[in-house]
Amino acid sequence: LFCLWSTQFIAYMTWLPSYLVSVHGLDPSNAVLGYTVPIVTLLVFNLLAGWAMNRGVRVGPLLSVALLGQAVIWALLPVTGAGWTGIVSLIAYGITAGIVPTCLFALPNAIEGTGRPGAFATLMTGRNLGVLIGPLLLGWLFSVTSDWNSAGPVFAGSTALAALLSAIVAHALRRRDLAAASG
Repeated sequence: LFCLWSTQFIAYMTWLPSYLVSVHGLDPSNAVLGYTVPIVTLLVFNLLAGWAMNRGVRVGPLLSVALLGQAVIWALLPVTGAGWTGIVSLIAYGITAGIVPTCLFALPNAIEGTGRPGAFATLMTGRNLGVLIGPLLLGWLFSVTSDWNSAGPVFAGSTALAALLSAIVAHALRRRDLAAASG
């Protein structure tokens, strides 16, 4: 899950300034301003997701919904403009990008319980693979197609796959918890 998610996240954050300049015609200083929108939003929603999970919101469903939201944002890339739709897209991406990693880091404890540090090695391996793959994949897609929008379906698909996998994990966790509560 972390590999699929970080692939699209690092690609998005790495190439966003270039995309804002080349596709939407922003000058570099406005592109940097646009770049800060998802980052500031992300920081706020990292904290809010942690707060929500500490108050009983289940990690699996929250993760699935946030990943599905990111898949939709990628799918809408070809129709997202530089005006209000672009701003909404940046904010929505920041919201979901704040929720997802908070959930991903909570997932090993939800699956294996506390005090199992080996799960974080697997988690971080997935993250690091995504960090490697994402920017290279987006750069390659652009070099082959000369169209930034070609990334939309690719990353929408990979993020939708992550959402599906997280829904399967959420379902398994729910069944385990229900079985433990009844038995």
